[in-house]
Amino acid sequence: MLRSSKVVSFSALFLTLFLPGVLTAGSRVIFFDDFNTNESFEEALTPNATNKVYKTNSLPEGHLLKKWNYSWEYQYLEGDWKQAFYCVAPGESVMTQAGRSGTFRYEAPFRITANAEIPASAKSYRIEFKQFKNDNDPLYFVLGGDRNARDGTEIGYENQLPGTDTTVADAFLRGDICMGLIREGFAHHRKWVDVAISVDLETNYVTWTMDGKTMFTAYARDLKPGGYFGIYMRYERGTKFDDVKITITE
Repeated sequence: MLRSSKVVSFSALFLTLFLPGVLTAGSRVIFFDDFNTNESFEEALTPNATNKVYKTNSLPEGHLLKKWNYSWEYQYLEGDWKQAFYCVAPGESVMTQAGRSGTFRYEAPFRITANAEIPASAKSYRIEFKQFKNDNDPLYFVLGGDRNARDGTEIGYENQLPGTDTTVADAFLRGDICMGLIREGFAHHRKWVDVAISVDLETNYVTWTMDGKTMFTAYARDLKPGGYFGIYMRYERGTKFDDVKITITE
């Protein structure tokens, strides 16, 4: 749980909001995963280390992902029960984070990246996916990081009142952009939502939308060209993703 002694209302920020740009004729998709077939996940089932402690309160096993890089060596028997467990659950066709993932933000080793490097020459790109946020804890996305989702620009949010475990409908932004910003009604708790993150490397602006509504558009000072798209979370067990797509727009 992240704690903050001060939060900033959205109306007080200096951010300029605008709609993200449309895709151009030269756009090309470099990554897509719908988690539907064995092209996306391993045929064998792998046990969930968190299940060693949580027992019936956790997914017992799942199919590990093929199109994503795990930033750590997942282990069941000798592995920490607090590991994340990114997988496809038996009989499902979505990605689920079914482990504990119990570490603080900067310590968090349990990260995954899409297996498609964004070209260093790309001027802009767009990441799209469907998201089902199952809990109220912090969820982060990494833009332009390395293969282990480090050294990139991080954006994220939680939907709990700072210093409590009270679930709310609002998003409290976390990460390298807009830390402390509150977006009313943007939590989308336990609802499927269409997410898009548009990155303009010429202006260093990032636009994040949910169901077409702008969470923020903001300047990212340390935004890097190229790199990978990554995901990680803290305690956010049961959150799901589907139809992840990365498009080079220019």
